[in-house]
Amino acid sequence: MRGLTAQQKVITASLKASWVLAKHNRPFTDAEVFKEVMVTVLEELATDKSIDGVIVSVKQVSLSARSATRCIEELTLKSQALGQVTELMVDFIKELRANFTSRFEDYSMIPKDIIAFVHNPLTVRPSGDFTSQAKQIIPSLDEASLKMELIDFQTSSRVSDALRSAESVSAFWVACSEEYSTIKRLTFYVLTMFPSTYTCESSFSSMNAIKTHERNRLTHKNLENCLRIEVTSISPDIQKCVTDGRCQFSH
Repeated sequence: MRGLTAQQKVITASLKASWVLAKHNRPFTDAEVFKEVMVTVLEELATDKSIDGVIVSVKQVSLSARSATRCIEELTLKSQALGQVTELMVDFIKELRANFTSRFEDYSMIPKDIIAFVHNPLTVRPSGDFTSQAKQIIPSLDEASLKMELIDFQTSSRVSDALRSAESVSAFWVACSEEYSTIKRLTFYVLTMFPSTYTCESSFSSMNAIKTHERNRLTHKNLENCLRIEVTSISPDIQKCVTDGRCQFSH
């Protein structure tokens, strides 16, 4: 990627500084204080004239509350997909929603014996109605095959050795031989379910940390943008945003 111009470097600094503030749930009004602190530190540490140019550049960085708001909006817009919503997208979301509903409803219906077997496949002995319960969960499951596989599975020394050497129970099931394909199908059905609503709950906690009584002028749009930055694990390519777009923020 080609080098940035002086103006683009200033814009990049504005975006990165606003990103840090949003990540730490700081009010937009803190941006100017942030800038003042940077200038003060640089002026105190300056030992020669070479740093004067850096101080001038820092002073040019747009970090007013209004500019910080626009920077946050620009960053979140860049992270969203562009283009029109297609019928395929709508169908996918509908199918995903139906799948979520089904998964959460079915999770409470799984018998404890099956969950215990998945987590402790050799120490837990399946009860007499284990295979019939599995059949109720997955109607297409071959109950006869499951019975035969269970007999061999829990008496096989290769299986017990593989379980002892595996890093985790999940890793064991992934590497388990395909000769126990019916058992694996049952365990994968259980292991791939959502165990909790942690992600959703943590998002609400983040929102409460962002929208405090001291930030009562925060709009819904700005709250959405701050929340996107807070919960995401992805960092934007700010240099690419600057070179590809027309980001201009006033002081």
